[in-house]
Amino acid sequence: MHDHHWTFGRNCHIRFPSSGAPVVDTDHGFVSNEGSAAISDGSGNLLFYTDGTTLYDAAHFPVLYAPLGGSSSSTHSAIIVPPAGGGLLYHMFTVFDWDSGAPNVGPVNHITVSLSGGLAVVSGPTPLTFGPQRAAEKLAAIPHVDCDKYWLVSVDVGSGGGGGNGNGSEAERAAAAGKQAATAATSSIHVMLIASNMGPLASTAYPFAAAAPRGCIKFSPDGSMLAIVGYNSLEILTFDRATGVVAHHSRVTKWQGEPYGVEFSPNGLYLYLSNAVGGEVRRHTIGGLNGLDDYGTLPLIGQWSQTGLNGYRVGALQLAPNGKIYGTKNSIKGLFEIGAPDSPTATGTATQFDIDAKAAGGAILTLNDDALLGLPTFVRIASDCRCDFLAAQIDGQLAAIPKVNALRPCDDSQPVEQPKCLPLDLPPIAPWTSIRWGDSKCDCIEGDDTEIMHLTVCNPYKNLTLSNLVINQIIVVDMNGNPPPLLPDGSPSVQLVPVGPYCFDDLAPCTCVTRQFVLRLRGAVPGPYRILLRGICFDACFHGDEEDCFIFNVCKD
Repeated sequence: MHDHHWTFGRNCHIRFPSSGAPVVDTDHGFVSNEGSAAISDGSGNLLFYTDGTTLYDAAHFPVLYAPLGGSSSSTHSAIIVPPAGGGLLYHMFTVFDWDSGAPNVGPVNHITVSLSGGLAVVSGPTPLTFGPQRAAEKLAAIPHVDCDKYWLVSVDVGSGGGGGNGNGSEAERAAAAGKQAATAATSSIHVMLIASNMGPLASTAYPFAAAAPRGCIKFSPDGSMLAIVGYNSLEILTFDRATGVVAHHSRVTKWQGEPYGVEFSPNGLYLYLSNAVGGEVRRHTIGGLNGLDDYGTLPLIGQWSQTGLNGYRVGALQLAPNGKIYGTKNSIKGLFEIGAPDSPTATGTATQFDIDAKAAGGAILTLNDDALLGLPTFVRIASDCRCDFLAAQIDGQLAAIPKVNALRPCDDSQPVEQPKCLPLDLPPIAPWTSIRWGDSKCDCIEGDDTEIMHLTVCNPYKNLTLSNLVINQIIVVDMNGNPPPLLPDGSPSVQLVPVGPYCFDDLAPCTCVTRQFVLRLRGAVPGPYRILLRGICFDACFHGDEEDCFIFNVCKD
């Protein structure tokens, strides 16, 4: 629910109730040409937001003014990292825009925010002495594989310097001419680890020759890939959520016009790209390692022809809580939407591209004022960390409730103040899962085949209930972890329908529940494959009967 409020553009504020279509909400009062960031609580209530220059509370009141170290002309001017690892502090990071040039282009800035007793800035803004010292435009974050910390990714734009007055650096001018600039070779990606109770830790740099200052950077839904707009190209990298190691995967080159927006489909198989000048939205199917595609050969999903502020037509792309991807039409009081981004067929009809995004009820979404280039930047919560993320949000809300008076325990055996927070040493708890198909052992899965698969989940424990059990996604990969190869027409050779989520509700002790899905194969290459169950999320509920006692005194009138 952290991404249910979007604040962007000229006083634009939309909200996603539950997982439905967006509704227009209260004006927020700031104007951001590009970047912004917002954070909501576990119930979808707005907590605070920023355009990188000013921090606003949920009532749209400015809490902290510039300089926060960001710029509303930066693609990702700010990002808000929620509490993790038992901490209660939010960490906000900002970067300046590229065009303003030196001395504005500098380190990533860090602000610590607390909600205990009301929104308050605990520290900052503080320029980080480690990490990129010439950061601009790009910020992204994903949980660590153990879900109790976060990885923050930023980009050092190298020694080329800012353009100044919008003229651009040598690297940008070369990119506009379709050439590679020598200064781009000094760029690097920086990966930083963040723990809520400790703040940002040291970062690690990876040389990266194609990192353009402008344009978006996004993690895939599972955090295994990172897409970054580069000089005249789109770079796709692998990301290790356990170590933070970044490595090259594949590339889209010869990007025509000016690259800007990028977003993954929910199933992580496709990348949607926006051309800010040409108004195009295209789709790239992520292939194998070291793949190389030309932008001009990618399927055109949709296009907006009207030119807006500064000559741009479309801007950022953002995956919403309802599974759709939304994009900005520059200087227009509306968005466009891609309603079925996981569609195996890459046409505007199949992907449900609509140049006019729809609000709740089916009417055209009409914003308070003009959208510009940007949409808010959110931490991408990997599916296997969603339960931990929600639990941390709830813990933070409870801890923020003020304590007025406390009673003394009857037997004096418990501390009056809050006890120390310690991990509970529990044995591993996990459901039992299996997948079966066919009527006999002779039923083989063939290269051209359709099989009804039976997914069974069991609670193997007799003294607890597995509650709200959900399997967020089911995907099929080869033995190297890559998607099965596509057919010559671009359609998948192996497909699961649906990919998820699969809800099993509450599993009582020693019971099982079965759900079905379809495995479709058409021209599939013979050999072994893996079916991965992603994001198996549940609560383990014990029952106990206890009593307690507290003492209070009645005061004399």
